[in-house]
Amino acid sequence: MDLKESDSRELDDEIGLSYDYHPIGTSLNEGPVGKFPHGPDKNSLIATLVISSFQYLTFNILELRYSYARRHVLISSILFFIKIYLITRINKADPGTVTPDLHRKDYLNEALPARLTTVNGYNVLQKWCCNCRVYKEPRTKHCYTCKRCVNRFDHHCPWLSNCIGYNNYKLFLLFVTCEMLVQHCFVFGLISVLDDLYDDKFNIFNINAYRYILDKHFFVFMFFILTVASALFFTVYNVFNKYLMLTNQTTYEYLNKQHAVNPYNIGLLNNVMEFVKLPTNFWK
Repeated sequence: MDLKESDSRELDDEIGLSYDYHPIGTSLNEGPVGKFPHGPDKNSLIATLVISSFQYLTFNILELRYSYARRHVLISSILFFIKIYLITRINKADPGTVTPDLHRKDYLNEALPARLTTVNGYNVLQKWCCNCRVYKEPRTKHCYTCKRCVNRFDHHCPWLSNCIGYNNYKLFLLFVTCEMLVQHCFVFGLISVLDDLYDDKFNIFNINAYRYILDKHFFVFMFFILTVASALFFTVYNVFNKYLMLTNQTTYEYLNKQHAVNPYNIGLLNNVMEFVKLPTNFWK
């Protein structure tokens, strides 16, 4: 006999089981996946959009007011709107939610023993998720923020209000790369602004130039310093994510070493090909 969703809930109530249930195809109670914005961290997502827009508008105002190098405005604008599009795509995308099979006879079990499976010749432990009622496949993890199991779980990103997993990891790497390029474009554009504000030829190694800018144009100087810091951060973060891609690791696996040897590392070229085969979901 088929086990319907409502029947399974009633049976669970009768035998006293409790778990964080969420309808399939939704994230928490925030509406169906595919709507923007959604997820458990809407405020953080809005903060991301506000801060990004403020930086973009401030840069354009400074660039148009003080500099004649307008090419930075054009390039940064193109990259900025690509970045905003990627943010909406990542937030709307299902990261790879693992849905329970309601027809499994062991679906109603609150706890089942872990079992071993083999990945590339290495034994990997498969645990039962008592919340989602599924055996977690290798690389699957339950996100307690979104209350769901995510395939190839990388991390939960509050600033994008979504998990990063199998379905949107490639989009996330595109976003990190685009953000790095945006910040570098801002830095080079601001250098041209500082060059126009400084009486002599501006040199990033000239301490007198910084003293002059700090004294006469404090806001511009602080904005430049914060932009440089942001560019450095996203450069390092981009390199880190490329390292994870080349070694076939997720952020969660890197931070929580569960195996002496990475069972998913199948060689540099094969690791890259496995990444290439991940869903892009750029348009849908």
